[in-house]
Amino acid sequence: MTDDEMKQVPAFSDESTSLWKNLPWKKILYGVILFVAFAFLYMYGNGEHSLWDRDEPRYADAAQRMLKTGDFVLPMFNDETRYDKPILVYWLMDIPMKILGINEFSARAMQSLAGAGVVACVWAFALMLGLSMTGALVAALACGFSPLLLMVSKACTTDSILLLMIVSALMLHWSQLYRGFSWWRHFLFWVILGLSVLQKGHPALIVVGFAYWIDYLWTMSLTRYDKLVQGPPHPVMTDRREQLRRTAIGIGVLLLVVLPWVLSVWFKTDGEFIKTQFREHVVGHAATSMDSHWGPAVYYVPVLCFALITVLPVLLTALPGLHRQIDLHSVRFLISWFIPGFLIFSLAGTKLPHYILPILPALALLTAYSLSCQPQIVSWRPVPRTHLAWSLLVCSLLALLTSVIIRKTGWPASLLGIVSLMSLVGAWWLTPVTVLWRIGAVVIGVLGAVLSVSLPVALIYLRTGHILWGVLCAVIGIILACWTCVFWWQRNIKVAVALGMGGILFVWCVLVFLVLPSIEPLRPSKPFGQWIAANMPENSKLFMVGYKEPSLVFYSGRALRETGTVPEERDIVYKALDDENTSVGVVITRDVWNQWTSTKNPPPFFGIPLEGDYYQFQKGGRCHLMLLVR
Repeated sequence: MTDDEMKQVPAFSDESTSLWKNLPWKKILYGVILFVAFAFLYMYGNGEHSLWDRDEPRYADAAQRMLKTGDFVLPMFNDETRYDKPILVYWLMDIPMKILGINEFSARAMQSLAGAGVVACVWAFALMLGLSMTGALVAALACGFSPLLLMVSKACTTDSILLLMIVSALMLHWSQLYRGFSWWRHFLFWVILGLSVLQKGHPALIVVGFAYWIDYLWTMSLTRYDKLVQGPPHPVMTDRREQLRRTAIGIGVLLLVVLPWVLSVWFKTDGEFIKTQFREHVVGHAATSMDSHWGPAVYYVPVLCFALITVLPVLLTALPGLHRQIDLHSVRFLISWFIPGFLIFSLAGTKLPHYILPILPALALLTAYSLSCQPQIVSWRPVPRTHLAWSLLVCSLLALLTSVIIRKTGWPASLLGIVSLMSLVGAWWLTPVTVLWRIGAVVIGVLGAVLSVSLPVALIYLRTGHILWGVLCAVIGIILACWTCVFWWQRNIKVAVALGMGGILFVWCVLVFLVLPSIEPLRPSKPFGQWIAANMPENSKLFMVGYKEPSLVFYSGRALRETGTVPEERDIVYKALDDENTSVGVVITRDVWNQWTSTKNPPPFFGIPLEGDYYQFQKGGRCHLMLLVR
């Protein structure tokens, strides 16, 4: 990008940030339309397919048990304490469950509304940061059509609600900076942080805290050395006593929100719940790979590229030019939000794609800022550093491969992962923008075509039928992917962005109207669980053998004992089936049952009301499942 192009970026001023203070009705209307549209997008079809193992039914079952037992302090799953998350997500899920009944739609409702709230907040935040309406719309749509946000907004987990809290807290902080201090915003900021602790513990505190302090120290250093050209300095009060007083009051508000439940669950479990939360989900997730959820240091690079696939060429090419715009407070603030969070999540021991969500809006806003403020994003003058970029890319791949091979040896793998990440960033920085832009265009086309081809292949493999519909959708998807690639290649940005988001919407339609209805008959938990709930007495003994998915617990509304396949466990099940005074239900795979009966004859008095061929989507592979009852 040339210096002349970078100079065309409009200056950041108090006038631009005060747009939010006197918003025209049209901008408010756009925000409402975005919320309603994405609420519909995220909620439609949520009640038409059963919960996905393994996390969704665990959250849903813990929430429904609170409604049934009246115990809103200690989350339980399958008659065992669920230590994984604090309490707020279950309280929020209980609201629609109480109103709409216990079902898939009500279990996912709050998460869908939270996802729509994130889109509306990103729109409003973009306007507060001084972006044009076009830039704000791009940021909101890039977030809203992100496959990552789309996934978590249609699942009953914690992530979309937590993301809404993080974006809301940072919006309030920015508003405090440029609209002056307000006690109601101050209290609301700390209340939201307290609720985020009850939602998922520490992640929001880390993201918001680092964003605040990095932005503060960065701006103060520029002010000290008279390098702050545009934008006012960080408006921290010179009266340190007043600053400490307000912070202390804020921490007090946070404790008032958090402590009532913390003390209640502490006394109820003799401190075990809080200790386990800290030991396993704070220290454990940061230091080690929990549940085999490991990944190299560059794990989140492709995840973020996929999350913002609709604007990938802009993401790859525009961000390097932002280092020249650090005089703008909005850019510094967004970088302070993104970089620390990215490094922390990249170096953590446990990695899952949705863990990176708290920094996704920052990256979307930075991308939209580049797109809206720069009349010519890409300079087609090649940068003479291609060979060095290729060398760094090779070094990154070698370090990544070595770290994957020796990942169980501790710190050497982590060190190699850091080297891989730094080399990859260096290669990206030095690669000519022409190459980056075209790489982004090709990736969109190839990824779209591969996903399109995989649809009929998956339908054929699963033997679901609807093959012709799958082939037709694949053809449409390939055409969309190719045209999107062509328009990105030709730098027709508006059409390319529209086609990319239309492609995501097309994928959503295919999933909701074709894929999910086609595979629902292959999922056994709902029919088996509902039969148990309707026909088995409350005091029945229930067993799971060879099929141990949490969704079976949710749909049955009962506790099921997870039983192994060894002879000792077999004898326990046989003894229960032979007891004529007890109602017994056993969900078991045909393979295990054949193994048991080949070594010892079963009791004679039992029935098989349900039996069929299904597919285990969590583990992969087909299974023949049976329900034995007495």
